[in-house]
Amino acid sequence: PVRAGTYSRDEREEPCLPGYVAPAPGANTCAPCVAGSVAVAPGAVECELCQPGTFADGWGFSECRSCELGRFAGTSGATSCDICDFGYYGPSVGASECVRCPSGMVTLRMAETNATACVCQEGSYMAGPDASCL
Repeated sequence: PVRAGTYSRDEREEPCLPGYVAPAPGANTCAPCVAGSVAVAPGAVECELCQPGTFADGWGFSECRSCELGRFAGTSGATSCDICDFGYYGPSVGASECVRCPSGMVTLRMAETNATACVCQEGSYMAGPDASCL
C-alpha cells in the first residue's frame, strides 16, 4: 500500500497536493482540509489549524489568510475574522484581538483601524492634547 500523505494513482504513489491530506497508508484519494485548517506542503498527513489572527474560509486551502485591519480572529481554527466592536480598533493585520479605546472614549463606527478614531463619549470633551475626557 501507499504511504500516509500519498494516494494511489494509476498504480503509482503520488503525494497529496497542498490543502489535502491522506492520514493513513493505502489511500485512493486525498481529503481536503476543512475550513479553519490547512496543509501547507505536499504529502501532508494531517491538517493544521490556522493560528489566532488568521483564517481559512473554505476547504482545501494551503495557507491561512491574515485578518485585515479592523478585524481579528481570537482563536485557532477560525473560518472568518470578527469585526472590532464599538470602543475598540484594530491597528494591525493578523490581529488576535482588538485594542480598547482609552477610558471614557468610544469609536463612532465598528471596524476602526486607528486610535485617532477614539473620541470622547457624548456629553464629554477633551480638555487638551493628551488629556482625558471631561
